[in-house]
Amino acid sequence: MSRSTIKEIARLCGVSRATVSAVLHGKPWVSDETRRQVQRVLREQDYQKHLIDHTLSERFGKVIGVVLGNIRNPFNSELITGLQEALSRRGFFTLQHTTDESYEGEIEAIRALETYNLGGYVVAPVQEGQPHDHLRAIRDSGKPLVSIGKVPDLETHVVDFDDQRASKETTDYLIGLGHRRIVCLAGPETSSFARHRILGFVESLMDHGLPFSDSSVLRAGATFTQGCEAATEALSREDDRPTALLCFNDLVAMGAYKAAYDLKVRIPDDLSIVGFDNSQLSAVMGPPLTTVATWPSQVGQAAAEILLQALDSPPPNGFLHRMTVPVLVERASVRHAAEQPASSV
Repeated sequence: MSRSTIKEIARLCGVSRATVSAVLHGKPWVSDETRRQVQRVLREQDYQKHLIDHTLSERFGKVIGVVLGNIRNPFNSELITGLQEALSRRGFFTLQHTTDESYEGEIEAIRALETYNLGGYVVAPVQEGQPHDHLRAIRDSGKPLVSIGKVPDLETHVVDFDDQRASKETTDYLIGLGHRRIVCLAGPETSSFARHRILGFVESLMDHGLPFSDSSVLRAGATFTQGCEAATEALSREDDRPTALLCFNDLVAMGAYKAAYDLKVRIPDDLSIVGFDNSQLSAVMGPPLTTVATWPSQVGQAAAEILLQALDSPPPNGFLHRMTVPVLVERASVRHAAEQPASSV
């Protein structure tokens, strides 16, 4: 049976809407017989559930659920800043959950947020090789869902990056500076961003006729600690120590700085390092980090604009799509390979 309004309850009981409202609020002037009649119809029409749903809709309709992998990642914190600034101008707020890059954590976060009947969602899943039924359920419910990066096998509103092209052009840049032993410190296996950046790296090596082997790519994850561990492994090679590291993000690059310091490898004299994201910390590292700007604050603003547009007037022809173009930001962490002393090899 469909949910009922106060007007419909009043009609079924043969009383005024004021009387129904008085029963709902426990007013003493309603007769016992009328009170029992109204309460009986309320139960039959499942009005309490309607009342709860209506209250939640009013209270949380201007709240947007945000699900990100790791808020400690500067990219995510800057994305949140841009998202909140754009949403707040329209009187919207965010309710955030982080997953620590866990697929199970992502499902739990989505389920928790769904209980609030929110106005929409911004999610950065990029979980490859896993089903996305929890995201499909949101999309099919009619709630706007904006994905940061495309969700494999699921069409949604999306803000995306041309990661493969950016990675290829960055590798081209290192090769153009004479680097031939470049190691890619790749992101998590579940990340579509990581896959695209690996593809761009390999594409560049092939275009320049350089060899590719299993040792050319090391899984470094997305954190400082993982970057330090992977860089330590790469720099401990005696015969083919890399002259350059292409890092999944700036946090991994920071870990590589730590590994280089521990192993007494000088940056950029002995080793060139490139990060990804151009987080605020990258410009104050010593030396300042060459990195690829992915404009996280602008990504957040674009996600907010898409979501608000979808709320105002859902697009008749499908889903909204924005593409950001990463740009290399040259700083002091990269040097021409010919300038690196032979003893560093």
